[in-house]
Amino acid sequence: MKSSPNPSFPSAFISVETAKQCDCEKINLDEKTFRWEINEAACATGKLAEGIRRFAADTAKLETFLAEKLQIQTA
Repeated sequence: MKSSPNPSFPSAFISVETAKQCDCEKINLDEKTFRWEINEAACATGKLAEGIRRFAADTAKLETFLAEKLQIQTA
């Protein structure tokens, strides 16, 4: 089994093969059910929003970085 790069992520689910061997309950969600479930979990909703905000901020940083690098190369 592979070790996880993130200690809070269970290493048992790093590969598709090991995930398929898990005896975990499988759930099927349509969008309506997903939205209901995530709204019922305040912590999950907050963490999802935080992740989206951080992703957007990192995207802006990456765009700035790339623009600067491209200007240096064309100069």
